[in-house]
Amino acid sequence: MNGGGGMPGMGGMPGMGGMGGMPGRQQQQQQQQSQQKEPPINHTLYCTLEELYTGTTKKMRITKKITDHHGRVTQTDSIKEIPVKKGWKDGTKITFEKEGDQKPGIIPSDIIFTLETKPHDRFKRDGDDLIYTCTCTLIESLTGISSTVLTLDNLTIPINANHVTPDTIITIKGKGMYNQKKQTYGDLKIKFSIVFPDMNDQQRMQIAHILQNSHK
Repeated sequence: MNGGGGMPGMGGMPGMGGMGGMPGRQQQQQQQQSQQKEPPINHTLYCTLEELYTGTTKKMRITKKITDHHGRVTQTDSIKEIPVKKGWKDGTKITFEKEGDQKPGIIPSDIIFTLETKPHDRFKRDGDDLIYTCTCTLIESLTGISSTVLTLDNLTIPINANHVTPDTIITIKGKGMYNQKKQTYGDLKIKFSIVFPDMNDQQRMQIAHILQNSHK
């Protein structure tokens, strides 16, 4: 008697094996689709302008809680390296998929780092350009100014002008931030803030008289 109940070798036919496995794969896909996923965990990735000017690698510690089917919780720490490319802008997101807490039957959350630039003591960023504000006295604005600015790559650039106004802008080409898509650098733009001296009424009247005569 043939205990197999069929022709020898029938169970090994490729077609039968494929048909037997298909419902299993479909069921697994349906289970994955029906699984709930934890909402993303958001963190801020703070970088200095210097780091964004040259590019850097930031190391961030991620703490993950793992809950097993018995409700026991263990905690693990891991260090994630984030390669920050030069020129990245605020709002750039770096995602580590399914690196969040693990719970039975739930897809772990993604961990998202969003880039934010730390305030700088000399520069403000405007797109790919850097803005530097040079403070000068009223006399310097009228008779000439001579100063310097230290760039993000530690170069000293002279600032020289015969006279300046609040609308004066000196542009240094190629000393701004890097643009990954264009593969070019923005500009460094130097603006001026004029500090007026303390004056009494007589001095103000004298200056006003001079300015009025200059327009005649």
